[in-house]
Amino acid sequence: MIRLIPVAALSLLLALAPTHAQEGVVSDVPHTHDQLTRALDDALAASGIPGAQIALIENGEVSLSYTYGIADREAGTPVTTETVFRAGSISKSFVGVAMMMAVEDGLLTLETPITEAAPDVQFINPWEDIEPLTLAHALEHTAGFYDIALREFLISDPISSVSDGLAVNPRNRISRWRPGTYMSYSNSGPPIAARALEIVRGQDYDSLLRETVLRPLGMGVSDLQLTPEVERRLSRSYTESLDEPIPYFHILMRPSGAFNTTALELAEFVRMLIGRGQVDGVRLLSPASVARLERAETLEAIEFYGLDQTYGLGNSPVYAETLVMRGHGGAIDGFLADYAYAAELGGGYVILVNSDNGAAAQSVETLLQDYLLRDYEPQLPPVHPVDESELEQYAGFYVSRTARGRFEEALAPFASMTRAAYSGETGLRVAGVRRIPNGEHTMRRAERAGTSFARAYGNTYRRELRYATSTLVQLPLWEVVARIAIPLGLAVGAVMALGYEIFRIPLFFIRKARGRPRPPRQRGPRGLRSLAVLSSFSLIALVFIFFDLTQRHYTRLHELSEVTPLTMGIFALTIAVPVFAALGLLTALASPGEAGWGKRGYHIVATGLILIACVWLAQWGWIGLRVWTF
Repeated sequence: MIRLIPVAALSLLLALAPTHAQEGVVSDVPHTHDQLTRALDDALAASGIPGAQIALIENGEVSLSYTYGIADREAGTPVTTETVFRAGSISKSFVGVAMMMAVEDGLLTLETPITEAAPDVQFINPWEDIEPLTLAHALEHTAGFYDIALREFLISDPISSVSDGLAVNPRNRISRWRPGTYMSYSNSGPPIAARALEIVRGQDYDSLLRETVLRPLGMGVSDLQLTPEVERRLSRSYTESLDEPIPYFHILMRPSGAFNTTALELAEFVRMLIGRGQVDGVRLLSPASVARLERAETLEAIEFYGLDQTYGLGNSPVYAETLVMRGHGGAIDGFLADYAYAAELGGGYVILVNSDNGAAAQSVETLLQDYLLRDYEPQLPPVHPVDESELEQYAGFYVSRTARGRFEEALAPFASMTRAAYSGETGLRVAGVRRIPNGEHTMRRAERAGTSFARAYGNTYRRELRYATSTLVQLPLWEVVARIAIPLGLAVGAVMALGYEIFRIPLFFIRKARGRPRPPRQRGPRGLRSLAVLSSFSLIALVFIFFDLTQRHYTRLHELSEVTPLTMGIFALTIAVPVFAALGLLTALASPGEAGWGKRGYHIVATGLILIACVWLAQWGWIGLRVWTF
């Protein structure tokens, strides 16, 4: 969410342009452990990541345990296999497993309504009478909830319970569409399921997870809490935007993101999934339950459009070059973590790093995927016959339909657009990548058998591309033009308003140097100029505030989550910009005749552009922006 702030700041001054993601080119694929280790050494050394742990799984066993770098720069402590890292959202995978164990024990069903399974959890579902929210909706992120707010994310409380966390901000748990229509990732979903487990198991979620999942798998140190053993072995984490290590946060939604582990311990969990619920003679789940972890059953795109790659119960598609693997990623406190596996190949990996350098972590993950899939030849399905004229209708520009949070929703007018292009030779290309029909509504990449997305229609009859974890909606041409022209107009209006005054300064001195008399005072131009300048200055102040926020680490953003001078300033400035622009426009239109139509027309254009942009932004909540509610 915080990484989206720069988009808002820069887009207030720059026009939007369509973006096209490009496919990376894979070369020098490692074929042996020695080659892989050298490639990992080179990639991590070039990345600046302080330390990392990696576990590679082949034929259902850990075949390589790799460590790199420093766990504590100040103390010079190296990373070892015993070093503990934070795994963030990988925590959600454990909620899914614990839930399926309760289902197998007959304590719950995934179809149990939340009102029955966790009656103390508050939410709003306008469709509750006809489509009640269930535990499956919560775990599959199909309830339509917003993600947790910034103030929830920034609260660090080591003793809060799952119920305490869920009680902080229930207003974000509102179904924005009929449950099951879309998938939108929300960190409040898994804690709801965890709360239901607490009720039926009769114990707190932290302890039941230890007793039913972690310790039976031999994960003796891994925990959601900062236990004495975790604290003793925990790596520090680092980021370029902070001089010191990032402090440990005791997050409210522990079931969604507080997991602490090592690569070798997490590898036991991955081995269990590869073994379809069993590892080293210990069975947690049946193969059918593991298969249920790996798919969604509440998502509309499955039933109506045949989408077969979906986010399941804390288990997500992981898109390698030639195969769709399964797994999950996580990020917290400057740590990044990923695990992925392909049960059909008996292989997988775990990656833990103590840096928030996502691009570098992705390069490491690509190396591991390339190694595991070095001899894999996908069995590509034949091209499914599709009416080419229907396919051509999906060409155009798309934006996200499923914003995770209120702040991301507010930034929607500044979000980049994804382009889908069609030609008779290459068919449909999305973000520059060719997509091939593999079903009546589904599309895949040319080199991969697994589905990328399903072509669908929304409730407004707009065409949509429904992916496993997001949905893109096609924009009409007028909105494409508006998304480019209106932010540009906002910038041009601000420049015109200030530019007029800037050009008047040298003219003033030139006139004075030549001894020319000052022209007669004209009330109209001066009043409208002042209002235009005030509107422009308010806009520039707003941009600089957001730019300053982009330079801060998220742990330094507490004041955004409360009513403070900063947040009230943002609120006031987002009102001042359109108010001053509107007053300036009225003054220009009604100023006396002696003001001159040239000067008045100039300021009518300047203030009019700013006002039009503000009216357009109002639909996303930018007038009177209350960031403390996000």
